[in-house]
Amino acid sequence: MGKDQERIDSGLLHKGPLRITCDSNGLWSEDGSTSLGTTSTSGIYQMKPGDTVIIAINGNGDGAGILVLPSLQEACGKFYSVSAPTASTGDDVIVYEKETGAVLATYGDLDTDLDHAIYFSDGANWRTVLDGVA
Repeated sequence: MGKDQERIDSGLLHKGPLRITCDSNGLWSEDGSTSLGTTSTSGIYQMKPGDTVIIAINGNGDGAGILVLPSLQEACGKFYSVSAPTASTGDDVIVYEKETGAVLATYGDLDTDLDHAIYFSDGANWRTVLDGVA
């Protein structure tokens, strides 16, 4: 196994966009089949450092699907793209900071169809590079 494959397997690199869905029970899965190891029905997915491109679909009814960015240190120097193609159905996707446990200020609530944002970690703060949040 090569070094790149080892990094993919460890979650440091991802093979491509991670398409995840939060079901009506609040459990996240990849492409509707592979469980992402969520142990509760809270609708929370802790992003790995390699989850740099996420397409999130929340089918949790009126419950928000929550994505928690990696820690600032793990993500230092990386960009993270999050899009929510179907957020206006009442199925918001909310982006949280790991350190504070709070919604990422201003651009963390993806609540309209095709909302998207790109975030950058400088190691001390999350910076919004692209705001596609309506």
